[in-house]
Amino acid sequence: MTLQYRHAVGNYLLEIPAGTMERGESPLNCARRELEEEVGMVASEFIELVQVHIVPAYCDERIHVYLARGLTTSKQNLDQDEIINVVKYPLNEVMRMIGEGVITDALTILSIQQARRHIQNEGKIEFDMTLNHEKGRPV
Repeated sequence: MTLQYRHAVGNYLLEIPAGTMERGESPLNCARRELEEEVGMVASEFIELVQVHIVPAYCDERIHVYLARGLTTSKQNLDQDEIINVVKYPLNEVMRMIGEGVITDALTILSIQQARRHIQNEGKIEFDMTLNHEKGRPV
């Protein structure tokens, strides 16, 4: 997970890695790029968990959520305006933080719950996540 400063709320938020797709970029390639840029990791496997509209009342942005597995260390490459620290928690601790309101980013909560459901259905305990989104435009 990332501990990222968000100017709009004036504080650091616990989030999963995320980013906006570049022109012509596929959702999967965006997920790969953002995982490496923000977290400094590469994954051997990506599983698409879900696609959602997070704020359809005023934006047509579609979010693609992936579970990243088989992580190996690479190099973090943050954008100039990004303030991000990488943090690791076991899944049960992340679920506790969601329940206690420590994690408040809606997309992160949705993504973690989707990953947990997928992992439980598979019977696996590994948990590494990333997501990406298409740049939305007002509707």
